[in-house]
Amino acid sequence: MASSLKVSIQLWNCLREEAEDAMKNEPLLSCFLQKTILHPNVNSFGMAVAYTTTSRLLMSCDSSPTICGDEIISILKNAMMSEDLEYGHTMLSAVAQDVIVYKQRDPARHSILEVVLFFKGFASLVCHHAAKRNWNKVGSDGRPARFMALWLQSQASAVFGVDIHPDATIGAGVMIDHATGVVIGEAAVIGDGCTLLHGVTLGSNGKESGDRHPKIGDNVFIGAGTSILGNIKIGCGAKIGAGSVVLKPIPHGATAVGAPAKVIGWTKEKEPTRQCDSMLSNAFAAGIANIFAAGINKSKDDRGSFVSMISTDLSSDDESDDEMGRL
Repeated sequence: MASSLKVSIQLWNCLREEAEDAMKNEPLLSCFLQKTILHPNVNSFGMAVAYTTTSRLLMSCDSSPTICGDEIISILKNAMMSEDLEYGHTMLSAVAQDVIVYKQRDPARHSILEVVLFFKGFASLVCHHAAKRNWNKVGSDGRPARFMALWLQSQASAVFGVDIHPDATIGAGVMIDHATGVVIGEAAVIGDGCTLLHGVTLGSNGKESGDRHPKIGDNVFIGAGTSILGNIKIGCGAKIGAGSVVLKPIPHGATAVGAPAKVIGWTKEKEPTRQCDSMLSNAFAAGIANIFAAGINKSKDDRGSFVSMISTDLSSDDESDDEMGRL
């Protein structure tokens, strides 16, 4: 927690400096900045994110929004201060790491201020983390009180074009680039350090209830327009090419593409999300030698299951084709 506070203090100092500089350089933004980052009540990174996200959520409402802006700020602030963990992180820690990875990965980003003010993928994650912490609230009558969480989901979907169920689980250091059209289902899990591009769907396999959504490992890259359907696992460090339809598990470190998706190679990078390799150029061609090369960095206990998983995946390609034909 102490390290998270230290990082958030550093981010706040940087964010405030960038906002002050922007207001001097572009006076037309003064009103917007004074209602968000430079509001008199804003004195921390978490508060700056809460005020800015609230402002953006209310932009789509008329002059008399149904929920008071101060109440939304309070909800986001309380979620930021909460010790509740999602994928092992507090909301403050996750949001701080999200901002940092935008700086590291997005070539179009020139300042932290841009991310907080304008990047809808970032704002949609802020709304989700707050909704997650309100999903299991209990009302005064003892019944579940989930409508605030659902309001955050619905409003984020309407404003940012990103639909994330409040009960989905998302790690830290996640980037949703461009973000439009992203859908993440109720039981979906996204690990730390993942990058998702626009049009990604983490959806169900048609089951009406139960655990029916994908489980995405750490540092996974998912290309634009990809659909991953059903309760399947995508291994850590995997890359999924744009437009793929993934219906079966993908091993750790694999590169997969197609409809249905098939393993075509193995990632060269330990953390493929550090670069936006949308062309899948950083991949070894699939082959027995490369299968073992891809497994070198895995622990001894993991290698047996790793090779077994690969063998199962490669031998099931024809079966996948048959299933698609029946569909």
